[in-house]
Amino acid sequence: MQKENLRFNAELQFETITLENVPCEIVFPKTQDEKVILEAQLKANEFSPSEIPFIFSLRATFSNAQSSLLKISAETVYILGIKTSYVATNQEYSVLRGEPVNLKIQEFIQRSGNQKNPKNFYFWLTQSIQLAPFYSTDLHYNGDISVKTYNNKEFEIVEGLKFSFINYYFHYDDTKRKNKRISESVLAAKLVGFTEHELGENIFSEIEIFLKLVSFSERRRVVCYGYKGILESEIIDFYRGDTSVPEEDFNHSWNDVLINAQDFEEFTLKSLNAGRSCFFREHLLDAIGKAAYREYSSLESEYLSYYSALENLINGYRDTHNFHYILGSDDHKKFSKDLKSFIKKHDLFRDNNNEEELRSKKRRLVYEKIAELNRISFSTAFKAFCEFYQIDIHDLWSLGGGEVSTSLTEIRNRLIHGGRFEGAEYNALSCAKTHLKWTLERCILRVLDWDIEKSNVRPLFLKHCVDYDKWEQQVSFLNNIS
Repeated sequence: MQKENLRFNAELQFETITLENVPCEIVFPKTQDEKVILEAQLKANEFSPSEIPFIFSLRATFSNAQSSLLKISAETVYILGIKTSYVATNQEYSVLRGEPVNLKIQEFIQRSGNQKNPKNFYFWLTQSIQLAPFYSTDLHYNGDISVKTYNNKEFEIVEGLKFSFINYYFHYDDTKRKNKRISESVLAAKLVGFTEHELGENIFSEIEIFLKLVSFSERRRVVCYGYKGILESEIIDFYRGDTSVPEEDFNHSWNDVLINAQDFEEFTLKSLNAGRSCFFREHLLDAIGKAAYREYSSLESEYLSYYSALENLINGYRDTHNFHYILGSDDHKKFSKDLKSFIKKHDLFRDNNNEEELRSKKRRLVYEKIAELNRISFSTAFKAFCEFYQIDIHDLWSLGGGEVSTSLTEIRNRLIHGGRFEGAEYNALSCAKTHLKWTLERCILRVLDWDIEKSNVRPLFLKHCVDYDKWEQQVSFLNNIS
């Protein structure tokens, strides 16, 4: 969305030093994945660039051209860089560029009459083909344009509050061509009504849970990067800097999603309840975030991220079912003590005059591994997890347990220890990554109490995917992996 930059004088707080009446300019982003930038002009006698700390805060109060009072604040601004320049009078000044973590702009307004108005909030969202309404456009001979929307979606993201999802249109002049006006739409979660709820940034956490589930369903990240709030006596514009925003992707289509259009609303409602009540919600949300993330720098990092997400799910299950250790603390201490005594007396480790130092070193190496004996193996925990949630993955590349010569876990172990995959092995790794993601998605779906047969990781759907049937051939390229 296009917006004119804002110039004003502000107070900047640098740890123990405060600078007042500093000329500042807020540079608003031109695309959704850009950040708001603050530029502040400092005089040489106010501050030495080398002394400026990495973090500062911003506050400003002033009147705009319409005589409305504006307040601007950002508790945390990260410095991006400082550029020093000279003017004609040989005066030195520095332009400090910073990135506000959360920037809040409040415009206080006077309304006529005593009638109470409802609160209006628009939470700006990145692209989502599942949340956005469908629309058709009519172009008229006289230059008028009409846009009709249908299939608008509504969800109760916060208890008692229903949000509708709309395309919010901005209109502005094209600076390069005369008599041309540009319209740009932004996906927004709209809330209008009378409520005592504290809205705005106070409900970001609830919105984020909802959007993580949408991201998982859509197989791409959908985030909220700010909002506009229209209240009784003020208008608030809030720009988030505490979350990364994905680049726009116009190639993402309904062919790429995990949950089809006819099941999306049911899935969202059901999974929202299941996600909120999950005993290991933080583990679940972390796994969902990694499953939906698309901006991985390499195939290897993507594979390790999916495996890490799967481990997080299993750790959540372990926590809930007390399934980390075989023996309790006291029993394991006794077992460890008895085992060390046995090892010390064993023929291979017992001290003798010729190898006393060597055998002592060997015993220490074995002692270091004793603690691992008490931990329930990942493969056993994963099997119990699948049985508990009724997850069927027999048709996919095995995670472990000896069903195949090279499991997904063995591939992970090679990657984590710096192993390389080249040529045919790299193609096999790509196939394994796809199966690992399908495994992860099926696990998340079942934790959310969703039927896998109503998703695009069901066997009947996957049989049309190239990697689904050829994994057994790819295993042969990795037989020497361990």
